[in-house]
Amino acid sequence: LIQGLNVTKGFFVHYVNFMTSRAYLVDDRGIDVEQGMLQSAQEKASQVFNSYALGEIGVQAQNRIIAPRDGRGVYVGSVTQFSEAISALPIIGGSTRVNLYAESFLGREPFRITCFQQTCLSLTGSGGTCEGSSDQLDLVVYDNGC
Repeated sequence: LIQGLNVTKGFFVHYVNFMTSRAYLVDDRGIDVEQGMLQSAQEKASQVFNSYALGEIGVQAQNRIIAPRDGRGVYVGSVTQFSEAISALPIIGGSTRVNLYAESFLGREPFRITCFQQTCLSLTGSGGTCEGSSDQLDLVVYDNGC
């Protein structure tokens, strides 16, 4: 019985973690400062995580956002950790608890300001401004989804 409940709780925690990660990875307020956008996205993700009442089903979970600046770019998203009893019977497993993790590394979309800078750099040779003449440039703009 306890294993079935652990699996059910695990599926729900994984869903909550996925929704948290998704909120973090798609949030873009159009702010010109990347650090400000990352902070805004993290706050939005925390709101989404807290909107699910995990405590109501007996899950005490901690969520952590992995930002692009925290490590490798491919591992950007959300990690949720919680622990559950491994067995309902004291004879089998005793009061041993197992740590469970839900991870969601979806990859972060480029910010709109990043797309703007990359496009300007491709067209004008300057990432800071789109002003100037591009008649001296022979270029092909790579479509990376921006």
